[in-house]
Amino acid sequence: MVHKYGFVPKVGHYGCMIDLLGRAGLLEEAHRLIESLPIKSDVSAWRALLSACRVYGYVALGEVVQRVLAELNDDHPTNAMLLSGTYAIAGRLHDSSNMKDTVEEQMVRKENPVKEAGFSTIELES
Repeated sequence: MVHKYGFVPKVGHYGCMIDLLGRAGLLEEAHRLIESLPIKSDVSAWRALLSACRVYGYVALGEVVQRVLAELNDDHPTNAMLLSGTYAIAGRLHDSSNMKDTVEEQMVRKENPVKEAGFSTIELES
């Protein structure tokens, strides 16, 4: 993209690619892409990968992503809910219920939890 179009992608572009790869079920490829990013602390990209892990029940990668988010000091309740859903889809209901307890504890600790808004844009030339 840089050489062919002279366009340098921004963090949001990479986040969209990770989301698209995840939705397509290409979780390992999405993980390799996020690992190769110049910015390692983009929690929204990591959370998009965690969401894709939930959809496909990929527990091993979901746990890796959860650890990365914890290392980035991102204790957003969505992370635990997504990992809990991953366990449930994979049939690990005991682990899922443990994660739900963790989410409830996090919600109690936060006085006013805020849900992170998402957005997508498409620019078309007329």
